[in-house]
Amino acid sequence: MKKNNITQLIILLLPNILWFTSCYEDKSSFVTNLIPEVQISINDKNQENSIYVGYQSPVDIVPSITQDGFDGSNLRYEWAVTEEPSTNNPVYEIIGTEKDFHGIINRPISNGAYTLKLTVTDVANDNLQYIYSWELYVQSSFLDGLLIADSENGTTTDFTLINNSQITNQYTKEERIFRHILETANGAAYDELLTSLTYEVMGNTAILGSSHLNQIWAISSTGKSIRFNCKDYSINGTWEDEKIFLYCPTDFQVKLR
Repeated sequence: MKKNNITQLIILLLPNILWFTSCYEDKSSFVTNLIPEVQISINDKNQENSIYVGYQSPVDIVPSITQDGFDGSNLRYEWAVTEEPSTNNPVYEIIGTEKDFHGIINRPISNGAYTLKLTVTDVANDNLQYIYSWELYVQSSFLDGLLIADSENGTTTDFTLINNSQITNQYTKEERIFRHILETANGAAYDELLTSLTYEVMGNTAILGSSHLNQIWAISSTGKSIRFNCKDYSINGTWEDEKIFLYCPTDFQVKLR
């Protein structure tokens, strides 16, 4: 009885084995098309891994991008930089879509590195993407020079800084003029007229390695006092936030004598 059952089971399975076998397709004769890889390299050795840029200063990055058998018309480009330095959850801002990058990377000065990323997409080959990235360090561009408070509309004020060999200490390069410093940094000029500027060094510059801060004190047309950090001309004190005056009586104003 047991022997008959085993024989019947084998007979029932045989058609299924034949069916599965008939579904197999020999793919050994398929043609394999190799996609030429996009090669990205940097000729400037100073820009291979890290890039140092001056705050509000233009930077030029010209990568070499090649692909065998293609003229480059099939490639699309995207330059992006992180909004914050040294972050585990980076958020990128797209800053360019050309092969080369020429422009200002508007990021605050930081000791930490931002990430600058170039993504090259091959639209002719299933949108394959190739990525080249750098550590990006933003440093102060503003040296000693001539600082001008100017207004284009008579109600707001912006800064212009001129660096040249005659007015800038140990400066030997071509003259550089930084215009619209506050608008570039904040999206808008200072919302009042600034009628007076006074330079101050906070700290001891005579002691090697000691920290010091270059500052500009300004007085507005309404009698307010504002203080700017010369590293990036960000506001580091106003009379309202008690960083300059601990107590301001009602209608208190600062006036020049």
